[in-house]
Amino acid sequence: MDPAPHLSIELIRPRDGKDVVLVLVGELDPLSGPSLLARVDEAVEGAPEGRVVLDLADLAFIDSSGLRALVDVHSNLKRQGTRLVLRRPSRPALRLLQITSLDVVFDLEGPFPIDDGP
Repeated sequence: MDPAPHLSIELIRPRDGKDVVLVLVGELDPLSGPSLLARVDEAVEGAPEGRVVLDLADLAFIDSSGLRALVDVHSNLKRQGTRLVLRRPSRPALRLLQITSLDVVFDLEGPFPIDDGP
């Protein structure tokens, strides 16, 4: 049984073979954080030349433990000399990154959601 059925992680390897792209759909929380870490480790096995890109456009929910998982992924990849990019963060993800000032720590790649206000 999948320990995090509310998060799917699809691996996409672009044709140039450099970047590894993981598309996250669902919720990144205490149950799914370990799955993300394991999936990233599996995806970068063999040390890719390029970046690891997490596409967050369809991330519906992220809490502090999900944010911790992103920080852990970032730290692990940095130790390996691999760059992490957060692509198209969803509104909840971007908001949490901004509140915690991690939007200046992570490499973010747009487009970004438009803030419609409260």
